[in-house]
Amino acid sequence: MVNIKIIEAMNDFIKKISSMSAIEFEKQLSYFIETLMLGHILLSDKKTAIWKRQNENVKYKAEFKKEYLVGNAEIDKEHKKLFEIAADFFSEYENHTIKMQTIKTSLKELSKYIKLHFEHEEEFMGSLSEHDFIQRHKKLHQNIVSDFNNLIIKIPKLKIHEIELELAHFIEINLIHHIVAEDKKMLDYHEKMSSLVDS
Repeated sequence: MVNIKIIEAMNDFIKKISSMSAIEFEKQLSYFIETLMLGHILLSDKKTAIWKRQNENVKYKAEFKKEYLVGNAEIDKEHKKLFEIAADFFSEYENHTIKMQTIKTSLKELSKYIKLHFEHEEEFMGSLSEHDFIQRHKKLHQNIVSDFNNLIIKIPKLKIHEIELELAHFIEINLIHHIVAEDKKMLDYHEKMSSLVDS
């Protein structure tokens, strides 16, 4: 089912077409297709696929690659740190050696990461010119924080193997996927808009 916000954005885009310049039209069309449509499809499909496998023997992989770099030293360093946290957790998870202390340590590190990293990322986004793009990305951050808080609230009611699974899914879907599918768009968007202005 198509997200209602995407439909609203499409209707708003159609209404404004006649008043747009060629450059503005290309910019808005690119934003709509790449950020709203493809972003929604990638994120939704990823979540659906992973949650369908939740009772299977899921293999997680946390390996930072150079294509994940966004061009900001502080943010890239923090992204690498997240992959280190994830790799440590997934290693114990897949070897069935996780203890409650590991879960507590991972949650503490993730809480610190989410708070500081999102602040730094939103400061970096201040250099981008597209208000809609920035607001959408901030909304993604808010959703991740909400999902993390909901996970914390659920933990006392879960058995340790359920906590492991929930935390593994959270790290892969909300954090690693966010870097791979969403954060790289900041640099891509900035470069694309710069090329449109220069042409």
